[in-house]
Amino acid sequence: MIKRELYLIDSLVFTETRKHLDDLQKKIILMLLEGKKYSEIAEKHGYDKGYIGDKSRYLFKILSRQVGEEVNKHNFCWVLERFSESRNIVIG
Repeated sequence: MIKRELYLIDSLVFTETRKHLDDLQKKIILMLLEGKKYSEIAEKHGYDKGYIGDKSRYLFKILSRQVGEEVNKHNFCWVLERFSESRNIVIG
């Protein structure tokens, strides 16, 4: 399930930036999908919480433009699920 979500997000990011997710972005997304906080992600991967927050917000801005609604850490999973359902993309 998570792998399909990651591919969907990578596709949306690539559509806008013409770049695929980098390793840190993948790690951030995977942990956000697990419900982890920025501080937990930062600690696990050896980064500052603020840096992880900045990287996440950058991704959320791209995703917001691609799905047509605001994406943030509080609604990230739900918006992704709704978007995939509206496009008949099976991610689960």
